[in-house]
Amino acid sequence: MGLLSRPLKRGCKGADVAELQRRLKQLSYNLGPYGPNCAGVDGDYGNRTSMAVYDFQDDYILLTPPTGEADTEVTILHLTALTTEKAA
Repeated sequence: MGLLSRPLKRGCKGADVAELQRRLKQLSYNLGPYGPNCAGVDGDYGNRTSMAVYDFQDDYILLTPPTGEADTEVTILHLTALTTEKAA
């Protein structure tokens, strides 16, 4: 499941959530000590992921107020563009 396959919000679980978390971690957002190696990537959209998405939205998406939910293409597209650039 890709990042644009469904809205992501608190309570969601799966590989797409883990991908979201990996990208947030790549941009140095704090996801807490969860998952393997305590890296914050566990595929569970909980409070820490919601806070990281909120902070990301507050930092990069200036046209709409932050929600903490990756439920719009704008959030996912910005996150994807930034992490793709950083990896290059």
